[in-house]
Amino acid sequence: MSKFDESINVIKLKGFNNPSYDNDTVRELIDVIIESGNGQLNPMVSNQYIIDGVKVELEPLKGKLLVKYIQAINKGEGSGTEVMEDILNLAEEYVIDVTLSPKSVGDTTEEQLRGWYSRLGFVEDGNDGYMTKFA
Repeated sequence: MSKFDESINVIKLKGFNNPSYDNDTVRELIDVIIESGNGQLNPMVSNQYIIDGVKVELEPLKGKLLVKYIQAINKGEGSGTEVMEDILNLAEEYVIDVTLSPKSVGDTTEEQLRGWYSRLGFVEDGNDGYMTKFA
């Protein structure tokens, strides 16, 4: 055995070579997001919360945080950006990637959403239409 072989240390990174993913940590992150923004369950839509005037649906997806839906109740006041920035900051603290698939909502086009998400640090994640903000 060479000196080189003796000096190699293997570092296991969370999530690598682990087919089970860490959805428990993502669920914990979702709870923190909801609690930190005084989130309340939307009585009109199951699994949707209203956080600081923004409708949000979040769920774990293979160790990532999936933003299924986000829309400000009062568009144009900055509350959607503020809540999304809070989500991204907390995800970064937990070292969890945030992923989403932009879809037109109301009078906001998919192209406009992709621009908004890009300004928040999201990048195209393959050819499946998803965008991801890596932690």
